Amino acid sequence: MERLYYLEDYSDECLPCDASLDAWAAWLAKPDPDWNRSEPAKDDAQFRASVTRFEQDIVATRGPDGWSFSRNPAGIDFLAVRFGEDLGWAPPNIIEGPDMEQALRDWFAENGKFCEDREFIAVGYDEPDVVVTYHAGPPPRLSVTPLQ
Repeated sequence: MERLYYLEDYSDECLPCDASLDAWAAWLAKPDPDWNRSEPAKDDAQFRASVTRFEQDIVATRGPDGWSFSRNPAGIDFLAVRFGEDLGWAPPNIIEGPDMEQALRDWFAENGKFCEDREFIAVGYDEPDVVVTYHAGPPPRLSVTPLQ
């Protein structure tokens, strides 16, 4: 299980760094002109963040009768077909819908001809938003508190 944090001020379809707390802390410790940050974050600066908890991937396998999945995606909040095992994904590979099992089947019906015979699908669950506080360190770090 892994939790990834998406700081509202700096999260879009792309991120300036990995979404782990350590990566965010290292990124906030330095200026980044590409993201309109001319100086490091101030000590004790706070940022609202959304959180996604990731669990073991679903493995999709192409067989003679179509695609089969290593488990049922019912109840999952977020699915994304990865570039490969343990890799990221492109925005068009994010799967959404009220019925995730049907949405996943629909995605493979539309895109399966471009896929390998075995694909890895990220599985995520939305968790409550939090506030992360930057501590300049050394080393720089972030602490997490529930959103009030």
